[in-house]
Amino acid sequence: MNETTKRQMLEVLADDRRKWNWYSLDIALAIKGIVGIGNIARLASELAAEGLIVERPSETHPKGTYVITEKGRDFLLRKAD
Repeated sequence: MNETTKRQMLEVLADDRRKWNWYSLDIALAIKGIVGIGNIARLASELAAEGLIVERPSETHPKGTYVITEKGRDFLLRKAD
């Protein structure tokens, strides 16, 4: 995944007011005009593998929910400089 896609996804996931799943993340990205970046669930798994988010099981969302980690927040701060 390229750095731009990583940043875009993490910026959305940084909003802690929501419980993010692949579908809500896809919609939020589309509202921001970010479309066609690929399979959101697969991209989220890549972010999780890098330790930037955590994938949590959920009874209401088959693919679980996503929460940004401190490492993910640090990534956003470092790239903002």
